[in-house]
Amino acid sequence: MTEGETWKQDVARGQELLDRDFHNEGETVVINTPEGIDRYQLVAVKAALRLEVQLGMKGKVNPLPVARQILEAHGKVPARTKRQVLAQIEDLVEHLMGGDDEQDE
Repeated sequence: MTEGETWKQDVARGQELLDRDFHNEGETVVINTPEGIDRYQLVAVKAALRLEVQLGMKGKVNPLPVARQILEAHGKVPARTKRQVLAQIEDLVEHLMGGDDEQDE
């Protein structure tokens, strides 16, 4: 799978999350459930880690400690490097989204 295909899949999955968990009022998006807030945080941390690992871009806040807290909250032992933590976060996103699809059926 190419990087472009991965990006397209992430965009499609992100839109699915937005449609399910967020309520759009005109130009404002309202996250009105605790699950929606958690999902937004997970997606934001994943995006920030991906920017650092793949492009070397850094933001004001280091996403690694937040990513490690998220992994610990889901019962996983965080890896040591940003690249490995990114892989764990991507697996967690995949697991959570796969679990939601099964519940909807």
